[in-house]
Amino acid sequence: MKIDAATVKNVFEGVLRGQISRHDADRWAASVLRRDEMGEVEFIPASDEQRILAGIRYLFGVDLKHGPDDDYLDDDEGVRAAMMERLELE
Repeated sequence: MKIDAATVKNVFEGVLRGQISRHDADRWAASVLRRDEMGEVEFIPASDEQRILAGIRYLFGVDLKHGPDDDYLDDDEGVRAAMMERLELE
């Protein structure tokens, strides 16, 4: 599996636009992390591996809430800020 920062950014943006559920983004991130642990992920370019992983690790948990009937830990602005910071976007 090849993955780049643009792919991760697309998942973030899909969540922010309501096109991808937070649950689906979390499951996608979990799948990528599992495959990475098995050595099946190639980061493009390799020099971006850490920032790509930082974005994926954030998305793994993007669906967490304070409690069953509560809001998400991070609102949309928090998700947007995490995208900018972790993917080192301007």
